[in-house]
Amino acid sequence: MGTEEKRTPAAQPDGGTAEARLANMDLAGGVAVFCFGLFVFLSGVHMCFFAVTGAKVWYYSPGFFPCFIGAVLMLASLILVLGKRRAGARLGKGAFTSADPPAARRGAWRLLLSVGLFALYVFVLIGTLPFVLATFLYLAVTMILFRRDGYPVWKLLLISAAAAGAVYLFFGVVASVPLP
Repeated sequence: MGTEEKRTPAAQPDGGTAEARLANMDLAGGVAVFCFGLFVFLSGVHMCFFAVTGAKVWYYSPGFFPCFIGAVLMLASLILVLGKRRAGARLGKGAFTSADPPAARRGAWRLLLSVGLFALYVFVLIGTLPFVLATFLYLAVTMILFRRDGYPVWKLLLISAAAAGAVYLFFGVVASVPLP
C-alpha cells in the first residue's frame, strides 16, 4: 500500500483554518451583539426610571420590554462568546484574514447590496407604495438576488407574497398597528 497524505482543512495565511476564521467572526459578532444588547437594556432602564411616562411602577413603563429584549440579547451573546472562547477563538491581528480574497470581496459586495436594498425599501418604497406591495417587492428582489442556484423563482415570489400578507394581517389587522 502506498502512503496517503492526510488532508487538512484549507490553511489560512496566519496558520488557522477556515473554521477558525469563522469562529473568530462569531466571537466578534457576539461581542458586537452584547454591546448592542447593553445599549438596548440601558435605554430601557432610562425609560423605566428616568423618563416621564406616567407609569406608576417600572413594569408598566414602556421601558420594560426593551430591558427584557436587551437582557436576552446580552445573555445569548454571552453564551456565544464564552463558547467560542472555550473553542479557541480569538480577536486581534490576523484573526479574520481570508485565504480567498475574491470570496471576501464577493461577501463585501453582498453586504453592501443588502444594506442598499434595505435602505431603498425604508426610504423610498415605503413612502411611495402601499406597505404590502413595498414589502413584497423588497422581499422578492432580495430573495431572488441571493437565491441558491437552481431554486425556482416562483417559490420565492410565493414566499414573498405570503410573508408580506402575513405581516399585514398580523400587525395591521389583528394587532391594529398602523402600518406606513
